[in-house]
Amino acid sequence: MPSRRAPAEFDPGDSDGDNKAQYPTELFESASAEGVDAWASPTKSSKRYQHTLKRRKTHGRGRRRPEKVDEGNRGRCSDDEVDQAPVAITGWDCEDPDQSASPARGPVDDVIAGPDLGSDESILTAYAELVDAAVAVFQHIGDGIFVVQGWDARRKQLTLGNEVGVAFYETESLLEQNPLGDYGDPRAAVFLRQPVPNTTDITTMFSVKSLSSSALKGRAIVQHTGTLPWKGTWKCSKEPGNIACPHIKIAFEVLREELKGLLGELDEDTEFDPTMFGSDSMVGGEGLAKLAHSGAVSHLPILPPISAGLKSDPPLYPRPPPFRTAPSAVFKLNSQSSCPCPGGRTFFDPGRPTVVRQCRIYTLCAPYDAEIEVQSCPTCPRARRRLIGPDLREFGLFNFNNSSIVSHELLDEYTMSYVTSETPFVAWCSVVGHRYTVSGSQFMSDGYFLPIWFSYATLLALDNDMSCLRCGPYPETTIWDGITLAFGKKHLAATLRPPTKTSATASITRTKTKHHPRQQLLVDEELRLQLRLSLDVPRNSGASKTPDPQDPEVLDHLERIEWVSEELQAVCGSLALLFLKGYGATPFSEGRRPPSCLDSFFKQIAAEESVLQMINGAALEDLNIFIADPIPANVTRVLSIPGLYKILQNGPELKGFILPIPELLPMVKWLANRATEVLRELMVEAESLDSAISCATAVETLDWRVTGCIYSLPQIRYRPIYSKLRGDGQKDKSSKRGDRCGKYYSQYGEGTLTGGIMVAWCTHSICYGFHCIPESEGRNDVFSALVTRWPTAPKRIIYDFACALGPYCMLREPKFFEKTFFAIDHFHAAGHSKCSPAAFLSEYANADPRLVPINSSAGECGNSSLKKIRKSVRYMGQERAILYTKVFLSMWNRLRLRAMQI
Repeated sequence: MPSRRAPAEFDPGDSDGDNKAQYPTELFESASAEGVDAWASPTKSSKRYQHTLKRRKTHGRGRRRPEKVDEGNRGRCSDDEVDQAPVAITGWDCEDPDQSASPARGPVDDVIAGPDLGSDESILTAYAELVDAAVAVFQHIGDGIFVVQGWDARRKQLTLGNEVGVAFYETESLLEQNPLGDYGDPRAAVFLRQPVPNTTDITTMFSVKSLSSSALKGRAIVQHTGTLPWKGTWKCSKEPGNIACPHIKIAFEVLREELKGLLGELDEDTEFDPTMFGSDSMVGGEGLAKLAHSGAVSHLPILPPISAGLKSDPPLYPRPPPFRTAPSAVFKLNSQSSCPCPGGRTFFDPGRPTVVRQCRIYTLCAPYDAEIEVQSCPTCPRARRRLIGPDLREFGLFNFNNSSIVSHELLDEYTMSYVTSETPFVAWCSVVGHRYTVSGSQFMSDGYFLPIWFSYATLLALDNDMSCLRCGPYPETTIWDGITLAFGKKHLAATLRPPTKTSATASITRTKTKHHPRQQLLVDEELRLQLRLSLDVPRNSGASKTPDPQDPEVLDHLERIEWVSEELQAVCGSLALLFLKGYGATPFSEGRRPPSCLDSFFKQIAAEESVLQMINGAALEDLNIFIADPIPANVTRVLSIPGLYKILQNGPELKGFILPIPELLPMVKWLANRATEVLRELMVEAESLDSAISCATAVETLDWRVTGCIYSLPQIRYRPIYSKLRGDGQKDKSSKRGDRCGKYYSQYGEGTLTGGIMVAWCTHSICYGFHCIPESEGRNDVFSALVTRWPTAPKRIIYDFACALGPYCMLREPKFFEKTFFAIDHFHAAGHSKCSPAAFLSEYANADPRLVPINSSAGECGNSSLKKIRKSVRYMGQERAILYTKVFLSMWNRLRLRAMQI
């Protein structure tokens, strides 16, 4: 075993302050001496090489023989020879060129195949391709500091070893960003910037260079939450609680200069002052949407899997047969051949020279070696080793990077697997790996397959599949439901654009809309409470059917009935007579129980909900038609008000408890007048949504893969701004609300995950779109999706929180939602114990047979299927989680649409 040198003593109380006495004197002088490289550590020796990278030699069964290093003859680059920053690369050894030897390999073991598979150039080319495809991490932090993840080219796996080799080798060629000299202020690097959900704040994190040490250990992590440097909060990992920390001062200056470059001159060019923090005022800001580069050579649209194809799919190209044999000819370049350059694709130039290189084709059962014609890319830097290659979709192949080519059949198999059953990438790759082992070959690792599939998924032509063949583009009944299909909040990026976002220039500002709390049928709160208590008739004890007049409970009930009847008489005499007919002292003393339909009617009269939940705009029109001609033949006009319809219908179960229609007519008119009054009070804005600025042109440039919002209906307007509604657009609170429904959103968006997604369904379980929720589900998600995309509101909206959604929508846009019926589906009705029957779809279906076929649980069926991918999405970044979910829902829709076409 090689000996370990004991490290130099180091002060454990190091706080990286300005006091030099905290460090051993000789170490501090060594670290701050001129000419000493910034990477050098005063306490540890480092391996430094100017030679190219070599694969480790293995001995025995994967064991590496320890190598002795001559400290005196260690290779080292001078500052004159190399001007790139040093790179810490995990999993590679640097050997002398004279001792190079090709490692042992199998027929299909390497990432690439070329003239010399073990050469330094081939290994580095493979590594560069993997960095470009985001398989291996290679990220510049700043000031010569990099985050690097090594790659084992033989096993095609990320290396996890602890040994680190420090080398200089064309660092700039592996980076997709600007050259090293253009990385801004060397004192601090911004490595994270993302919005805080439901606020205007932005969280920015900095890696700040130490003031007294050159070691990585000395760097501080500084976090700022706010929108301007002098607003919000600052925190330093080195000195928590010290706002005057020198690291915060550096980060403050860096952020101020960065914002100047983005926004131009700021309103306030403030110098750093620790006493300036504490103001609550924030200035809003928005991040810029940018789609990450996929890195695949193939770029043409690809047909969906054959089992999910629709008759409406455009014939992009003749579907080729499955690719299952070794090719007999070279894959040639053509006019569609290209290189995935970061700034835009560069296409094949017939006038420039080409070369033929080897590649690996992964099919359903086994891999094959093949030859592919390529051309060096004239746009990308030569050190990037980018090549122009053929698309190959006409062969049923997906060209990832001219080295690894995968058949459409294999990629489609994973797509169908995870749509039909819970299939993570790791498990599926293990199954395919077993299949390859049977044929004596080796499959790629799941870490390599994952970016290939996502690049392939971006090209799948999954368009025009979010609309039901029976419901059409604008379904009369929409079902909304949220599901905790969420990714980590740490991956939340500023590009997310849910419909809840407003626009300072395109959103209508509602200045007259205010809270309107008194929307109930009965304005008196005490009367509503006592009426609900009166409906709970005491049960008789013993064999007697008549109540005991001496029972205290009976006496209290009779007193309550008398008080309620007097109060109802003052409101509506006809309503008071109906109440006494069913719940007065006479039927109570006779032991006659009123029927359930009468209970349901008075529960709606005494509800804490708005009268518009019982009588919306469409029902009000029907009610007025009946009032104009109140005959029994016109009773069906009020089917949209099932509680009243059953009373007017006067069925046999109501015998002895009901009044004739002429005596009920004053009550009917009172209901119509109260609904008209509340509706008129809500309509305070003269400007309709139709006058909103069309934003269709503006949103076309935003890709749903970064915004996380995709619906079959295009965005036609922005969400309005309600300046007089306090807390509008903020998270719905989960708390008890007295006699009102308290079933809110506590189960969503908890912990370290985002709020999941909001999905729109039709009654046939066809998804019409979804959007990602940054923090937690709320009424605003459904409201905003409807007003931004639906030209007119749907006739029926089914939602598990419809009891709260209806008043929310009617308060903000009463004209738009005037004729919309909000209902709770059958599945969630049991959890709404304090809601009136007017909020349940079952109440309406019992009266109107036309509503019985509505499958109110269609959304639950779709959401239960989405649980198959919940675990996989949980560990994905934002962009991949969005794409993974979209492909799943498109495939879900297609399988059902195909069944409709049969």
